[in-house]
Amino acid sequence: MGNVAVIDLGTNTFHLLIVRLHTQGKFDVIYRERCYIYLGGQGMSSIGYESYQKGIETLQYFTTLLKKYNVTDVKAIGTAALRSAANGKQFARDVLNQTGIEISIISGDQEALYIANGISNIYQHQKAHLIMDIGGGSVEFIIGNTKIDWHTSIDIGISILYQKFMTSDPISSEALNAMLDYLDDQLLPLADAINRYPSYDLIGAAGTFEVLSSHQNGESNLPIQEIDLDKIKDLYHQVIHLDLNQRKSINGIPDHRGKYLVVAMALIIKTIDLVNLNTIYVSSYSLKEGVLLDF
Repeated sequence: MGNVAVIDLGTNTFHLLIVRLHTQGKFDVIYRERCYIYLGGQGMSSIGYESYQKGIETLQYFTTLLKKYNVTDVKAIGTAALRSAANGKQFARDVLNQTGIEISIISGDQEALYIANGISNIYQHQKAHLIMDIGGGSVEFIIGNTKIDWHTSIDIGISILYQKFMTSDPISSEALNAMLDYLDDQLLPLADAINRYPSYDLIGAAGTFEVLSSHQNGESNLPIQEIDLDKIKDLYHQVIHLDLNQRKSINGIPDHRGKYLVVAMALIIKTIDLVNLNTIYVSSYSLKEGVLLDF
């Protein structure tokens, strides 16, 4: 098989991953790129005009890379924004007509399974674990050990939380408390599942978790590494009092992550509070690597 590609069309970002596949799910990365599109920037009910056009232009750009790297097969996956937006299917049709790329808009359940399969390449399920993947529109949770015991997708992504609760910057104490109460309610299915399937390791998939790893450990090419729970809590108690410019000045926090850092960390802290944790790992593998198995 020649070079193949996965395009992950998320609520905030479009990811391109080009690889050469080997046997047993192994692969060599040829090229990867991330572009910030913010399909959900004006809410999840409809993709705004600027984001719509930027999304199409980005996929036109991706087609030039597919040709450059002699890609023979492409899988493009649409997640929360495209499945929620009234014009999500129209966006997929326009992309097909203008680029030749066919987008598969998947359910939250399928998204969770792809994430679990991607992480299984580097985490061999030595003990019970909870996988958490924070997206712009939805958050996927997977509980497992030697197999997947339970999984779900909840529409509490960082774009949704930001638009709903970040009415001031820094966030007000009233808005923060309202968000924490809201998350208590939204995470009830997870709390119930944890009671039935106790989890001991938390595996954070890419995104915000990679930011936390960079903040603690510096830049790394390791596909999975451990981060310190107490340092996460310390950072959370720091960022809830900072405005955007102050958050951007924190070591290891990229500018494009600073905007959503408060709501993302509140979500992580609420999840941590539900679980009797031993260890927190950060995985650079997630949905894209799981989709590779479909080839």
